This record gives sequence, C-alpha cells and structure tokens, in this order.
Amino acid sequence: TFFQSISKATFQNGVRDFKLGDDEWIAAFQRLNTQGLVVTGMIPKDRAFSAAQQLIGKSIALGISILFIATGITLLSVRSLTRQLKEMFEATRKVAEGDFTVRVDTSKSTNDEVGGLAVSFNSMAERIDELMIETADKARMEKELETAQEFQSRFFPPESYEAHGITISGSYIPASECAGDWWHYAQVGNHLIVIVGDVTGHGVASALVTAAAHSSFMLLIRQFRQQSRIDIPIFELMEAMNSAIHAAGNGHSSMSMIACVIDLNTRVMQMINASHPPLYVLRIPRGAEPGEITIKNFKPLMKGRIPPLGETLSLELDLMEYTLEVGDRIFWYTDGVMETRLSDGAKLSKTQYLKVLAQNSATSKTHAHEILTPALKEILDFYGEGSANRPDDITFVVATIGESPIT
Repeated sequence: TFFQSISKATFQNGVRDFKLGDDEWIAAFQRLNTQGLVVTGMIPKDRAFSAAQQLIGKSIALGISILFIATGITLLSVRSLTRQLKEMFEATRKVAEGDFTVRVDTSKSTNDEVGGLAVSFNSMAERIDELMIETADKARMEKELETAQEFQSRFFPPESYEAHGITISGSYIPASECAGDWWHYAQVGNHLIVIVGDVTGHGVASALVTAAAHSSFMLLIRQFRQQSRIDIPIFELMEAMNSAIHAAGNGHSSMSMIACVIDLNTRVMQMINASHPPLYVLRIPRGAEPGEITIKNFKPLMKGRIPPLGETLSLELDLMEYTLEVGDRIFWYTDGVMETRLSDGAKLSKTQYLKVLAQNSATSKTHAHEILTPALKEILDFYGEGSANRPDDITFVVATIGESPIT
C-alpha cells in the first residue's frame, strides 16, 4: 500500500506515516529520476521520537537547574537589596525624628539604582543638616533684627505735638527691619526744635548712625533744659550732631539733615539744611476754599544748605530765618517719598507731591495728623503693591500753625 501511494505521488520526495498491523512507521522516499528508481527508508515511529523525548527530558532538567540557580542568585541579591533598603528605612525614620546627622553606609553598596539611592540619601541628609543650621541662624538673625527694630522705634516721638497753637505729626516707614531715616522734636523753654535726617542707604549700618544721632540730640536737649537756655544755639546743635555722626560712621557714612528752631513767641523759624530735601511751607490765602489751594501757594525754603553731616568735622554753617503765620502748614520729608515705582519705573514728581499736599490741606484741617494720614496714604497708593518693598525709607512730617492760646 505504501509503495503504491508513492508511485502515484507527484512529489520528488516526502515523509509519510503508515501502519503495518499494529505498528506505526515513518517512511521517507526520494525519486532518482535518472535511474527511474525510488529510494525509501523506514523507522518505527516510537524509535524516531525517542531522541526528541530524551531532548525534552534533558531540557526540563536543564530548565529546573537554571530555575534553582536563578532562585539562589535572586535570594542573595534580594537579601543584599533588602539590607540596604532596611538601612535607608531606618535612616529615613531617624531623619523624620529630627536626627539629620544619620548617614547610610555606602561602602558595600552596588553600582545600581539602590546604591545610587543611598548616595543621594546621604547628600540629601547633608543638605538638610546645612539648611537646618542656616534656618536656625536666619531665625536668630531675624529675632535680633526684630529686637533692633523695636529698639530703634524708640528713637522717634511717641506721639504728636500739640501746644502753643502748633501741632506736629510724623510717620516713618522703614524699607527693611532697620531704618536710616530719623526725626524728632523737643520743646526747650519757648523754643520748639524739629529735626529730620536721612542716612545714606538703609539697614543695620544706617540704623547705627541714627542711634548716634538720636543719642546726641537727646543729650543736647537734656543739657539745654538743665541750663534753662533762653535761646537755642542751632549752630551748636548742628556741630554736636555732626561730631556724633562722624564718629559713628567713621567718615564712611553721612546723614542729610534739616534742623528747625521755632520761637513760640515770635513764630520766627531758624533753619539749617545739610543737603536734605527742602521743607515746604504752604501759606493759605485768607478766605480760600480747599479747591483754590494750588502748588503756587507752596514756598520751598532752600537757603542755608551745607554738606551732609558726618563727612567732615569742620562745618561752614549757613542760617536761614522765616517768619511763620497763622494757617501755615509745614512739610518735611526724606527722598524715599520720591523713589522709583517698582511696577513701571515711574517716580512721584515734586509737582505730584505738592498736589497731594494741597488736596489734603483743607482750611478746616487744623491738626497736623488730619493732613498727614490721608496724604501719606495717597503717596503709598501711588507706589501700589511696591510700597511694601521700597528701595528706601520714607519719613513724612507735617506741622500746622494756629493761634497761640491765651496764657
């Protein structure tokens, strides 16, 4: 039957299954065209597949061996991995508890992601430790600056002045924790002294100079009162202030200053200006309505300008006198009022500044505080959000001259 099927086949060669009784065979054939013969070969099927079964058995044994070897290697690797992970877990827990000195041992770490993680953890812990030290130092510095700011706030008048028909009110806004601006007033006998100063720059160094200026001023006022001085020697005042500022700044810091001494009887005001912005006197015409007050009614007092205090020990003082009248408003300020606006670089011009003062100097406002508060608000509104982050300190002082009370 097999030979008959081969003779009928059209293929040159092939392999076929066939049975002889109960036995299964595999037969292959190849035609030899040149001789007209067919070569065949036969093998029992179970013998043919015995090699494959042996190969399958060997493959299974090899697979099981590879599995056991891989499992052993994996267990060793996992053990090393879990050990490093456990060390990092313990180190992380200690960091969470506040111990930033803990480090992971990287001497036995492998050059893989886990080893890199251990090195990164140590770098992170070192950086956190440094940041904690920096934070503690910063907190300590901020606390010291707060203390310095609170201490410096005592250099300024605690309240407004109101006596002899004159009212004075002022405000200072530091650009940082410590200011380089300073102002004060004091009455000695029948004289009222008003002084406004501005140290170059701002911050702690400038605040130390203001401390020297304040101390010198208060010592002089105490001395004048003890001596029951009838007149106030403004030249002596400025020379003493200059010596104190020069000593505090060692010639490296200077302070612009304007000092005024008002005779409460005659209303004659003496003034010396040490490179400070001029003060402005607003003289309101009699019967003028608030809307009729313009910048033309302001008079800048420019005479008496000398170099800033503290640059040199020798001063060539120049005095100016001006007679105040009932209804006059006097305005002192530091140049921080006209600093650059951060949002667009614009500045508050002197014209705009005077318009603000004119608009808030209604004739019905007889107390300096009534003028200062809304005027200062408009100035700060001009700077917008940048008013909280100005490059310089702001000091703004207002005085009003009224009728002297009958004594």
